[in-house]
Amino acid sequence: MDATAVSAEEPSRSALAVRPAAPFVVASIVFVSAYVVLSVTPHSGILEAVRQAVFLVPFWGAAVTSVLTSRKSSGVERRVLAALAAAISLVAASETFVSLYVLAGRNIESGWPILPEVLTASAAVLMIAALARSVDMRAYSRLAVARHAVDAVAVGVAAAVGVLGLFVSPLMAATSSLDPVQGVSAAVYSAFGALLVMLTAAAYGATDIISDDSWFQRVLAGLWIYALATAIWPAWLYGAVVRPASAWDTLVESMWAAGMWLAFAGMARRLRDAGRASERATPVPRTAPPAHGLFSLVVPVALVLACAYAFAAGAAPLVVQVLRPPMAVAGTALAALIVVRQMLAGVENARLARALTTDPVTGLQAYRPFQDALQTELDIADRANGSVALVMFDIDGFRRLNDACGHKEGDELLRCAAEAIARCVRSSDHIGRLGGDEFAVVMGGASAEHAQRFAMRALAEVRTVCDSVSGSPLQATAGIAVYPLHAGTRAELMRCAAGALFWAKRHDRGGFAVYDPSVVTSLDAKDEIERLEVETQVRAIRALAVAVDARDPATQYHSKNVALLVTELAHQLGLPHEHIRRLEIAALLHDVGKIGVSDRVLRKRSPLTAAEVMHVREHALLGERIMRSSGFDDVASWVRHHHERYDGSGYPDGLAGQRIPYEARLLAVCDAYDAMTSERPYRAAMSPIAALQEIDCCIGSQFDPEIAEAFIVLMGRRLPM
Repeated sequence: MDATAVSAEEPSRSALAVRPAAPFVVASIVFVSAYVVLSVTPHSGILEAVRQAVFLVPFWGAAVTSVLTSRKSSGVERRVLAALAAAISLVAASETFVSLYVLAGRNIESGWPILPEVLTASAAVLMIAALARSVDMRAYSRLAVARHAVDAVAVGVAAAVGVLGLFVSPLMAATSSLDPVQGVSAAVYSAFGALLVMLTAAAYGATDIISDDSWFQRVLAGLWIYALATAIWPAWLYGAVVRPASAWDTLVESMWAAGMWLAFAGMARRLRDAGRASERATPVPRTAPPAHGLFSLVVPVALVLACAYAFAAGAAPLVVQVLRPPMAVAGTALAALIVVRQMLAGVENARLARALTTDPVTGLQAYRPFQDALQTELDIADRANGSVALVMFDIDGFRRLNDACGHKEGDELLRCAAEAIARCVRSSDHIGRLGGDEFAVVMGGASAEHAQRFAMRALAEVRTVCDSVSGSPLQATAGIAVYPLHAGTRAELMRCAAGALFWAKRHDRGGFAVYDPSVVTSLDAKDEIERLEVETQVRAIRALAVAVDARDPATQYHSKNVALLVTELAHQLGLPHEHIRRLEIAALLHDVGKIGVSDRVLRKRSPLTAAEVMHVREHALLGERIMRSSGFDDVASWVRHHHERYDGSGYPDGLAGQRIPYEARLLAVCDAYDAMTSERPYRAAMSPIAALQEIDCCIGSQFDPEIAEAFIVLMGRRLPM
């Protein structure tokens, strides 16, 4: 489903309804019941062949449909489904080999060949890889991803330790029919099963069960049942080898078959959807992993206990002698994994702490720690009757440079400017980034004269940096305020320095100004007039946005929601404050052109005709004219192009890639997300996760890749995981 297809102005038919799965439900009940009946009653010859055939039907059905489904898919979906298809095919081949082995009259209780074990183990590895690939880890750092991987492996090893010590060892002590190889195999199978149970449960629990993705939910549910049966595989070993009269092996085999029936049903549903020319089934959802919470507390404790138990088994007669070497190996592996996990957690915590205190672009102090450092210097000055100078810097014309060079080049210019200013500070000074293109330096014990000499050196150093477009020197302006000469508190000192900087930007750009109460008084009066003008303008803008949204009850809060999303995304991307304010105006009025769209078309519940679609699309051009007539020339261009697509198939001008204004590309993502997650008369609202999946599918075609990735990361951190 294309995100455009569910946008606010182009209604589409509702999402595909869940098709009945009655044939598969009936078939699974019949086949599994028949298998159970044939397993618990005496059978031989033809009945045994029928029993094995009944057991193999879902395995080969799932294998064939998964192979066909993977061939009809593409991108991430194809890679995930190809791995699942290979895994299910290996499982089907393994089970077929065992069935032929039994039909040939071989006694499986006395041992079995190595080939089925190799095939099943390989299938488990492929399933783990496929499920891990379907989990969206973009909101996590590489260290967090590595820690999750270590946790998963460690849980598998701990499961093997538990099976060996608590299940296999007592059985081997009580009977001679179980050899060490079979016992270790049971532990390995349980470890794989535990890993698969964790991955399938995490993927299933983190995805909303929506109709479009119901096929994948069935596949996940089937793999979870199959994984659970694999995790309790020692029960099959007990029923097949130790006590054949019991029904434990039949229970495990029935769970395997039931799981494959569900996977078969899901793949068949996806295959049917993919074969319809008029419908496009949604791809494999990229789910988000569960957040830490209780899991992060339980896992380390469980791993430590399992490690201690493994080593205790070798020092005390807790397990039979033959299993002590495997237990020692498992314990050593667990100890190593615990050490690696703690190292990763330590480095990750250090990076998180550094991220909270350091600006990610320039490496300078972030806003909050800079404020704390300023307060500390003020406290020292109070005790010593000293002074503190605050120097604020602003890069002149940075917005123009950023638009011309691009954000990557803009960030590089900011880094170079920060390094230039940092070369002039003393070792005792504090330098930080206040946001956008603004920097500040706290100089403890410095007078106004010291601060002026520093500002001259720093501004001269900044001019040694050249932008990559014109090659002209970078220029900055500075404002200076001194405590307690000009201000008595931290907030007042910041305001005074900002006032001096603002005055210098207007009267001495490229130079500096020291705070002067007479200048700032007049400046404050002028600022107050401008502030009142802006507030009046903003109130008028908001009233117009409310009037536009009120025309259609289904989109009553759409403009406001888009404005909030755009503001957050712009902050995430590090845009300057003034730039963000203009973006908010654009978001509030991006649909202002709908004033010219008739109510009949705007509120129509059925699909629009071609003529009506063209009528709706005119709102972008009308919106531009309204914005230009209101004096918002820069914003007008963003409103005009917010329905352009990154691949050039949008409207009204068919612009592509970087030719689309950057701000319009921001609006496009936020507009589509709010449209998809809002209720409409012609369709139900999509869940936030499903909407992010749609945006993910449209990266590079409808949306700018960099902006869409940043939006997914931003919104992904909000979602319940």
